[in-house]
Amino acid sequence: MSNQEKAIELLEASGWREAGFTATQQVRIPTVRNPIYGGTGGEIRTFGGRAKFEKPGTPYRCTVGKQTVFFYKPLEKKPALRTQSHVEALDQSYTKDLEHIKEIIERLI
Repeated sequence: MSNQEKAIELLEASGWREAGFTATQQVRIPTVRNPIYGGTGGEIRTFGGRAKFEKPGTPYRCTVGKQTVFFYKPLEKKPALRTQSHVEALDQSYTKDLEHIKEIIERLI
């Protein structure tokens, strides 16, 4: 069982429920093996696709990726500028650090 699956299991056991996935996006990025940037250079990578969870009865949300868990709270008002964040970051942890994830969950309850 992967660290990501263990983190998801821990969230579900604590009453969090699945709320979909983040959007995915494929982009071409330069790498050490292929440093040319542009239409033919670099390598294609996929970003996003993280599992989203919400805690019923609270404003708290989180996303779980292969390496990290990110806890946040959506802002009630949309930001004035499009470049501003629309969430308040609460905490984050590595998926392998289950004890830290437990501490964050207990703090948010």
